[in-house]
Order: sequence, then C-alpha cells, then structure tokens
Amino acid sequence: MGNLYFDSGDLQLARLHYEIAAQIYPAYANVHFNLGLVLAESEEYKLGVEALNTYKSLVSEKESVKADDLLESLEKSLIMQH
Repeated sequence: MGNLYFDSGDLQLARLHYEIAAQIYPAYANVHFNLGLVLAESEEYKLGVEALNTYKSLVSEKESVKADDLLESLEKSLIMQH
C-alpha cells in the first residue's frame, strides 16, 4: 500500500503504511529504504537519515551503496537547516 500511495504522491499515507510495515516486519530492509525516501521528500531529514541507516544495517555493504547518495544529500540538508 505504501508504494501505491507514494506513486500517487500521497506522502502522508505512504509514510503511515511504511511505518506500520516497519513495525510488523522490522527486519525487512526495503521498507526502511522506502520510508527514508518518503521522509526525505517530506523534508523530515533527520528521520530520513535514521530510516536509511536502519536500511544499511540490514543489508550487505554492496546493497547499502544505493542509500549512500541519498544519505549524503540528507545530511547536507540537515547542515543547511542549522
């Protein structure tokens, strides 16, 4: 459901579904990646960083590379906020 809401641009409902999925399946890495994307799009950078770091902790180093650019961008956004 989260993916459907994300694709339709309803970030609030996408976030809600990803957060519920993360509680039900905390070891499912992709839900944390998707949650990180939604949070980044919603300009909730600190929470986005946390979600992406959770994703990285659940996947191999090779798989975690796809989150690195997004994390770098979020961390820059956090610095610019302060």
